[in-house]
Amino acid sequence: MQILSSFRSYSKEEDGAVTVDWVVLTAALCIMAIAVVATIKSGSDSSATLITGGISTHVASALS
Repeated sequence: MQILSSFRSYSKEEDGAVTVDWVVLTAALCIMAIAVVATIKSGSDSSATLITGGISTHVASALS
């Protein structure tokens, strides 16, 4: 019964609810940051490939 009464008193406190809110908000922010980084990475990878190809072509033509 001690565990049940402890759980009831904890559920009546508002500090736990605020903590859960912050955890959920932080998790959402982390997920959004990961999505943004993944999007930027894919765009920069394709740009880097195009730049590398252009530089290689320019160097090859300059050395020929």
